[in-house]
Amino acid sequence: MTRQLAALVFLASFVTFAPALCVADVTPAKGGGVLNPAGQPEDSQEGKQAVYAVWHQDGNWHVRACSRKGQQDTFTGEITIVKGKILSGEFQGLEVAEQSGGKKGKKAKNTDRLWLSKDRRTLQFELKSIGKSDSFKFVVSPQATEIEFKILVNGAEASERVFIGKTGQHPEKLPLVLKANP
Repeated sequence: MTRQLAALVFLASFVTFAPALCVADVTPAKGGGVLNPAGQPEDSQEGKQAVYAVWHQDGNWHVRACSRKGQQDTFTGEITIVKGKILSGEFQGLEVAEQSGGKKGKKAKNTDRLWLSKDRRTLQFELKSIGKSDSFKFVVSPQATEIEFKILVNGAEASERVFIGKTGQHPEKLPLVLKANP
C-alpha cells in the first residue's frame, strides 16, 4: 500500500509540474517587471540611433527596424513561434522569399529579405536601411504559446536598442521571449 501511495504522489507531482517544464521563460523588463508588448512604442528614438520597435496590436505582431539618419544599418534576426505557426503577414516594401531545402534564395544588392520556413514556425530577416524604417507584421496561430526574437543591430545584440510596447520598455536580455497571444 505504501508503494502505491508513493507512486501516486510521484505521478501527481509530475503531472502538476510537467506543463511548466515545456514553457520557455518570458524575458523580464530591464530593471525588473514584466514586458508589456501592447501598443506601438511612443518614443523609440527613431533616426537618432539604430533601433527595433516590437509590439502587439489588434491581433498582429509588429517589428519595425529604424536606422540612423544618413547612416546604413543592418538589422538581422530570427523569430521562432513555440507550439504554433505564422498564419499570415504583411511585408510592405520588402522582398519575401520562402526557404526551400534550407537554402536562401538569390539576393539582390542592398535589398530587404524575409525567409519563412516551410512549417511556418520560423521567420528569418535581413533589413538594410539608410535613414529610414522598415517594418513587417504577422499573425500567429491561437495555440502558439511564446515567440522568441533573436535580433541583431549591425551584427550585435543590443537590448537597450529594443523598444517593447507602448511604453518602450527594454528587455533585460536577448534573445527576447514574449507570450505569443497576449
